[in-house]
Amino acid sequence: MINFHTRNSLAFFVSLLVGITSFSAQTPTIIRGSVSDLNSEISLPGVTVQVVCDGESVYAIPTNINGGFQIDVGGHTMCDLLFSFVGYSKKLINIASVLETKESSINVRLTAESQVIGMAVVSASISERDVEDEIVPIEVIKPYLASNSNSVGLKGVVSKTSGVSIMDSQVSIRGGSGYSYGVGSRVSLLLDGMPLLSGDLSEIWWSYLPMEHMGQIEVIKGAASSLYGTSASNGVIHFRTVWPGSTPETYIQAFNGVYSDPAVESWRWWDHSYSPVLNGASISHRQSWDKVDLVIGGNILSDKTYLSSGHEQRARFSMKLRFRPPSRVLFGISAIAQYQQMGRFILWDDYETSAYLPMNGTASQDQWFNMNIDPWVSYTDGRGGGHKLTNRFYRTSRYNSGGEVTMSSDLFMSEYKYSKKINEHFETQLGSFLSVQSAHSSIYPDASIITLNPAVFGQIEGHHGRLRSVFGARMEQNINPGFFDESSGPVFRAGLNYEISHGTHFRASYSQSYRFASLAEKFFTANLTDGIDIIGNVDLQSESGLNLEAGVKKKLVVGNKAIYLDVAVFMLQFENMIEYTLRPQVDSLGSIIIDEGVLQFYFQALNIGRSRISGFECSANGEIDVAGIPVRVFGGYTYQYAGDLSRDTSQVNFSSYFDNFMDSFGDTRDSLVTAGSLLKYRNSGSFKLDVEADLGPITLGASVNKEDFIDEIDWYFNELVSGLANFREQFNKGFSSIDSRIIYSPKEDVRFSFIVSNLQNKITSSRPGILSSPRKFVLKFDYKF
Repeated sequence: MINFHTRNSLAFFVSLLVGITSFSAQTPTIIRGSVSDLNSEISLPGVTVQVVCDGESVYAIPTNINGGFQIDVGGHTMCDLLFSFVGYSKKLINIASVLETKESSINVRLTAESQVIGMAVVSASISERDVEDEIVPIEVIKPYLASNSNSVGLKGVVSKTSGVSIMDSQVSIRGGSGYSYGVGSRVSLLLDGMPLLSGDLSEIWWSYLPMEHMGQIEVIKGAASSLYGTSASNGVIHFRTVWPGSTPETYIQAFNGVYSDPAVESWRWWDHSYSPVLNGASISHRQSWDKVDLVIGGNILSDKTYLSSGHEQRARFSMKLRFRPPSRVLFGISAIAQYQQMGRFILWDDYETSAYLPMNGTASQDQWFNMNIDPWVSYTDGRGGGHKLTNRFYRTSRYNSGGEVTMSSDLFMSEYKYSKKINEHFETQLGSFLSVQSAHSSIYPDASIITLNPAVFGQIEGHHGRLRSVFGARMEQNINPGFFDESSGPVFRAGLNYEISHGTHFRASYSQSYRFASLAEKFFTANLTDGIDIIGNVDLQSESGLNLEAGVKKKLVVGNKAIYLDVAVFMLQFENMIEYTLRPQVDSLGSIIIDEGVLQFYFQALNIGRSRISGFECSANGEIDVAGIPVRVFGGYTYQYAGDLSRDTSQVNFSSYFDNFMDSFGDTRDSLVTAGSLLKYRNSGSFKLDVEADLGPITLGASVNKEDFIDEIDWYFNELVSGLANFREQFNKGFSSIDSRIIYSPKEDVRFSFIVSNLQNKITSSRPGILSSPRKFVLKFDYKF
């Protein structure tokens, strides 16, 4: 029997145990709060909030679109919270000290850093992450490279990227594309996350992008169809514009330049009292208020170019607004409008005597008006899910000299994305996409064409210590009522990234691809010049393919600067590859038709069959100190073997293909040309390097561009284009050029630049039948306030 004192002692012990348990149960283990900029108090979405114990990250979450977060710290109350965001100093807060205050939420303020030693990208993942963590190769182009080299259009700065070549408007990454005469692209252009290819021609308007608002450019080198759909089978160029910082800023740029006389006197079509000139100016203003962000600006350009019919004038206005109400909703709108007069120069008249004059009928002077309007809204729900709806209306219109519309395309796009972090190891994204385009043109056969492209897609990303994995899929349709209805089928991507050691990452990826033929490739019909027509091909089939890539990226940090070193091997393979081919018009006996003494030919897009492109690449990108001097580096070397598996069927066997790959080095490459083993309009490789150094108020810079010889072209070209055969024989080792610049900054916000392009005034060419610019001098003024 339990006595009185025993019962009292037991009751006291039980009460104490219940009290302790009750207290423990009521101790909060969830910390809520928000993160913002210290000076502007602007909310910061995407900030990484980590639970860190003894210097090791236990798990992490990102802040939502309004900068808010909610994190469970149960079992880790003696650890710390680490807040980190690209461009801001990290902040460490003790978890126990937060719990002791018993506050319902905390407000964290981050301080902007003057130097950013990392590169963050958004093009290949659900949320922003460091470039070294990606499963695919991405090159990041910073604004300094465009500004300091006076790249007045996107093409000028993107062409500095290793592995990227541009023939007129056609871009190729690692040999994935040939030359398609301005219609169809295997590389998709994104403007702030949404595609910006013209609806009818599916081409990139390099001059349309607002360089005055450039934040950074991200170039994905490889298939990205599961992310961005058709036209991303060879890669993606993502142009990201800026948002305002904590203080208002206005940037003004103005320049004036002149072209030198050419290396061959007979090419000069202007007299000695005149030289072709170019000039332009731009302005960009960026400002934030309490809950509103504004970016607004414009650009004007006049380029009386060295080509007699390639002159260009343009005027552009651009703006974007973002509203940040005190809720879970964020919304905004952006717009661009541009008027442009642009000369087209397709083929020279004669290489020996008049290479700056066009072949009869191969030049035109066009007037264009392009515009886009992009409303969007995002919402973060109470369960940590993020919703975003983005819309775009994009119009391209061409006018004749009388002001009549001869070609127009209206493109409507809408994309919905839902993103959610499932737990500390997985996050996922699901979405849908719809584009509707309406196009009509005087060069289409009496048709106004409407095309619909609906798609669904998804991606899941895993994080397991040093290992990161990604799996994604997409399905898209291409519908033209009454004409065709085709589907991509399910298209997949998968990859991993493993941190071998601190700052050193191994990546490997597998990506399927597809591309629907553009309207122009199917229906474009026109006369180019006497003896040369362009004929559409309504029987074109869609392309499909895959991309395999593996690489190692090393982030080398020295002080407060970092440089990224990258080595990669790759293989691209296409089925039903679409290439423009020059063909003879023949009669019933198979003889080439001759009309008034002129042989008759035509260009037509064809499914050439199977192809395989393999190679390797080394690149460097970043900034380091050399003997105390800040040096910025951007560039690399790419080698590629582009095999035509349809003309040389022995290459279907991979061992035969590999033998040809090894034979492609050196003089044995000629035998591959004879055997028809190579795809047309590709070179074997390129070396590109841009370097600049700060010497007090003086910045010195130079860039080198070395392009190997284009081995294979349509042989009829040599017959049609006067002097082309001699030209190719003279420059059978390819082309090289050097640019240089010197920049003087008397004050932090004022700069004067002197830029020389093609310093040695060498003869260079980006494609057969046209010459690149002779030496060019530019004076430039920059002012920021």
